[in-house]
Amino acid sequence: MLNYHFLAAVQLTLYAGGIVVLIIFSILLTSHISQKFEAVSIKKQFFSGIAVAAGAILSIITILNYGFNSTIAVPDNPTMDIIGKALLNYDRNGYALPFEVISILLLAAMFASIVIAKKDKKTD
Repeated sequence: MLNYHFLAAVQLTLYAGGIVVLIIFSILLTSHISQKFEAVSIKKQFFSGIAVAAGAILSIITILNYGFNSTIAVPDNPTMDIIGKALLNYDRNGYALPFEVISILLLAAMFASIVIAKKDKKTD
């Protein structure tokens, strides 16, 4: 009843939220609460706004151009054997490869957030 396209979209949304939470916690754990940040310049705000607008436009165009087709096919009667093989399979209907790719993405996001949040030690 739910095609794998919907499940993929839900999975990407959940992992994107997980990456955001991971970055926020990494920054909070590696910085001091009393630390004062410098104000963001107008130039950085402008280019960030352009990047956000471009990403939003690209996402909206992609979603609107994709034809979401409904199916009238009767779903198979799932058994534990079918579900287990689907979770461990790398084929079109498998779920092992997306989970592995997302786990590497989460690890890279954690390292990147720690590197960004790490404070440079000044030698005085």
